[in-house]
Amino acid sequence: MDVANWWSKIKPKQWNIRPEQLVMLAGGLFFISIIIDAMIPNDIAVDVETARTGPAQGQAHLHRQVRAGAANAPVNAPVNAPMSQQVAWGQTTPQAVQMQNVRQLQPFKVAATESYQGRVTQVINRDPGGWGQIHVMIRSGVAHQEVSLAPEWYLTFQGCAVTEGANVSGESFRFDMIRPGAVHYARNIVVNGVTCRLRSIDGLALWGDQLR
Repeated sequence: MDVANWWSKIKPKQWNIRPEQLVMLAGGLFFISIIIDAMIPNDIAVDVETARTGPAQGQAHLHRQVRAGAANAPVNAPVNAPMSQQVAWGQTTPQAVQMQNVRQLQPFKVAATESYQGRVTQVINRDPGGWGQIHVMIRSGVAHQEVSLAPEWYLTFQGCAVTEGANVSGESFRFDMIRPGAVHYARNIVVNGVTCRLRSIDGLALWGDQLR
């Protein structure tokens, strides 16, 4: 069938459109529809689908998000824990931060030291089956004072092995301020001109660092 003859029979008299123009017009409309479809956001399609199928199916993606969020929750959190503990689980509460800041702001207090000096009258191993902690009895005039030094191996390592009759001196901590004659804990000791550090400024033993 001849398209030109077919179109000349059905077209209105007032239209003056040729068949090739009609084909071009249809192609242009098809091209415009493709552009419009590409510009429409996907959310509109989701909203239309929700309107057709109802809120239950339209909000299925929300349920999937809730399940994903629940999977990220801490699985080891105690179920029956008090509310305060549940809030603090996995996060730091303002109260915990405040207490930590208070502890950090507390001033550091250096332990007081006393000087000791005298002749060693006795060397005592207070822990022969363990550390081998060495104590010495020092005589200064008529007074005797017991001083805790360090393990025997540490004194030898530092070059401050102590024997009876040796003259020693140094600084010591006295933590028991009530009992007279309480044991002093040497911060350092001088033996035959050699000075050995035994404890830190706050009284902590230094020989523990040699074991790490």
